[in-house]
Amino acid sequence: MIPAFLTTLFFSVSAVAATQTAVRMGSNAANFWRLALATALLAVYAHSVGVGIQGPGFWYFFLSGVVGFGIGDIALFQALPRIGSRLCVLLTQCLAAPFAALIEWLWMNETMTQTEIISATTILAGVGLAVAPSPSDLPGATKPHGNSSWTPTFWIGIAFGVLAGLGQGGGAVLSRQAYSLGDAQNFTINGLNAGYQRILGGVLVSGIGFWIAHRYSRFRGYSKHNEANASQQLQDDWKARVPTWAFVWINCLAGPIIGIACYQWALATTKTGIVLSIVALTPLTVIPFSRWMEGERPTRRSLIGGVIAVIGVAILTLV
Repeated sequence: MIPAFLTTLFFSVSAVAATQTAVRMGSNAANFWRLALATALLAVYAHSVGVGIQGPGFWYFFLSGVVGFGIGDIALFQALPRIGSRLCVLLTQCLAAPFAALIEWLWMNETMTQTEIISATTILAGVGLAVAPSPSDLPGATKPHGNSSWTPTFWIGIAFGVLAGLGQGGGAVLSRQAYSLGDAQNFTINGLNAGYQRILGGVLVSGIGFWIAHRYSRFRGYSKHNEANASQQLQDDWKARVPTWAFVWINCLAGPIIGIACYQWALATTKTGIVLSIVALTPLTVIPFSRWMEGERPTRRSLIGGVIAVIGVAILTLV
């Protein structure tokens, strides 16, 4: 369980730093450069201390990166400017667990015990209660004649958010399959090296997306407008004096390197559905970081949801 909890902590730090880089550099650039830097650092480690790209599970790790880092993260950054960060994180983190469990059931014929299902459901319910906004708070929501009406832009964002959750869940299952192949052949690979093999697929897809976004401006117009407004709001804030690349490095280290290393470590020892349920606590653990960096105060509902989620985690650790 410890690797999964460490993953949650580092993912929270990465999420706060990612917000800063996205509003300054643009979503596609921020996503690509964090992966590019992480790939370079992990390559030095993997080809000097680790096993590089060797191992029977390499192509599964690579495909895991294509699905999770690549398709999943591109969808995530497309969803952010349309539905906002709270709902986007909610969809990605909470849908990843059931998607992964469903894929494992259909593909690997592995099911969770009744107690594990109850505790995982409790965690997801608590996270959902804590971070789900009311319909009137959602970007793109209007109230003609006192009724809420969600625009097509909102539903496009929802679709991208669901795709991001599917990408994360599918990527996690592929990683676990890679570990299974290694175990069958008595081949051991640690989290950092596995993260390197995985990120190779992600940086490839992210690079293609980055190139398309700059080659065809219509793919970046919507987010550029929102990012420009957000950047203007930062001008009078102390964070504006922190170099942009400092946040890029924080995002790089806390997410694709240390965070993913802990993530791969957790997947190697624990069922995917359980790992993703614990990682789903990220929207809650990010609260103190966002309170410090962004001045956001947690609501009573978010605190109640946090208590429910913690109860779920406590049950899970006793299984």
